[in-house]
Amino acid sequence: MPTKVHRRLPAWSYSRLRDFRQCPRAAFWKHLEKPVVDGIEIVEQENPAMVRGSGIHKLAEGFTLGTIKKLPGELASFTEEFAEARIAKKKGVEESWAFDRDWQSVDWFAFNVWLRIKVDLWIRKSKKILRIIDVKSGKRRGSYDEQMRIYAVGGFTKFSDVDEVHSELWFTDQGEIDSRSYKRAEFPKLRSIIEKSVEPMFSDTVFAPLPGPACRWCIYAKDKTGVCKFSSNGA
Repeated sequence: MPTKVHRRLPAWSYSRLRDFRQCPRAAFWKHLEKPVVDGIEIVEQENPAMVRGSGIHKLAEGFTLGTIKKLPGELASFTEEFAEARIAKKKGVEESWAFDRDWQSVDWFAFNVWLRIKVDLWIRKSKKILRIIDVKSGKRRGSYDEQMRIYAVGGFTKFSDVDEVHSELWFTDQGEIDSRSYKRAEFPKLRSIIEKSVEPMFSDTVFAPLPGPACRWCIYAKDKTGVCKFSSNGA
């Protein structure tokens, strides 16, 4: 039987929620209590895809703010979109939004922070319409509905005068845009959906390992760092 750890995740983000669903025990080690092996703390390192993604985000930020004069080739599929963003924005780039359990804005590292949202770019399309944009690199994987819903709720919470939020994902490698539009009238229902979706994560005090395909890349695997009882093949 898994051993209870009697600790809970204090705050969440979309990426942390994905980590938990993929494997609660790995999420515990990554976000709550980093394991130590032979006196060395085991910390997840950025892989090449993560490094590339961070680089593309910096290019997007630099061009939008004007510190990079020419649109980088990595963003060439969105020439018109980034040109529009550059004209519209001198702020709202790479912002960090944080909320407590009552959906009040708080500091990113506040003692009562509950949700953290990283926003690549937001634009007021009009006085009543807000666009929230996430710049993505790499392959498209599954559905992004939940992530876009979180952006929408964050937008409605942050800007009380907004009637409509457009959540947009710009896939730089495919040159595609995935978008969803949300009305202010949907806000209470959207918020309730999000609150219910994170209940299992916040009530978990066991963080049982969940062997599966993700074990292949897990640094805690038995045949890698030896922290977990499961190997990289999930056995």
